[in-house]
Amino acid sequence: MRAGLAILAMIAAMAAMGTFLWPGLFFRSPLFFFLFILLFLQMTFCGLSNLRRWRSLRLRAFALFCLHAGVLLILAGGGVNAKFGLTATLPLQAGEEGDAAAALGLTGGEPLWLRLNSFETEFYADGSPLQYYTRLTARTAGSSRTAEISVNHPFAINGVKIYQQSFGYLFWVREDGDGETRAFRLGENIPLQGEATLEIYHYIPAFDERAAVDTGRLRPDNPRIVYLLREGETGVSMRLAAPGERLEIGGNTLIFERVDMYTVLRLKTDPGLVPAACGAVALMAGICLGFIGIYVPGGSRSPLP
Repeated sequence: MRAGLAILAMIAAMAAMGTFLWPGLFFRSPLFFFLFILLFLQMTFCGLSNLRRWRSLRLRAFALFCLHAGVLLILAGGGVNAKFGLTATLPLQAGEEGDAAAALGLTGGEPLWLRLNSFETEFYADGSPLQYYTRLTARTAGSSRTAEISVNHPFAINGVKIYQQSFGYLFWVREDGDGETRAFRLGENIPLQGEATLEIYHYIPAFDERAAVDTGRLRPDNPRIVYLLREGETGVSMRLAAPGERLEIGGNTLIFERVDMYTVLRLKTDPGLVPAACGAVALMAGICLGFIGIYVPGGSRSPLP
């Protein structure tokens, strides 16, 4: 048991360091799997030892067996997820459709099409965000389902869990006249005639004109688009524009027609969920039986591990 606690402490310490130094990589590293296998083998040995003591059917021995079996199943589920679980992100704008199966890299199965119907944000009275709602239609070869996803309320279909992860902004820009309206994202350049270039640098949903600062609120009470204008090789200036404002830049006339939000979904598969859930049940059963073994007459005299 002491060896198991020592290995568990090593995993916890190295996981804490790995989270800061190598986020997303440590739990798939050979070192993590080596420690994981050591802990699994040690817990298996302890479980078998308690199984041999279970011949007398004493309550505490059975409780210890359930505890070890529960931990083993949870470790097995976590190992399966770390080795075979898949994660991916899928950005979608209203009316757009994406294949979740292809984003996850699932092969040999049918596509899982996700179509974004709408993405909305609910705000508090002070303008800070309360909740994000993604309403979509999930379509497979033989069925179609609609769902609403929000923070802490995912949607599961065909073994894939879909979470609300984040959002972004789409900036619809049109050249004055008969120009086509096109969508751009933060960091993208808008092509202009001549030597000038325009980069969409930042978006301020609630701009305080008196103080000329970003209030930090996400509700679009007084939106401004921050863009970088590069003219020639050295001339760079940062400017603000409001949606609907006409910009005259080096013979180009642009209009920021509107700003839309798009959703970023997190896709995840959990192949180890079933053994981990069974392990949790066994662990809780072992804890309950352990307490019963303490207070039931004769229970405290059961053999210790």
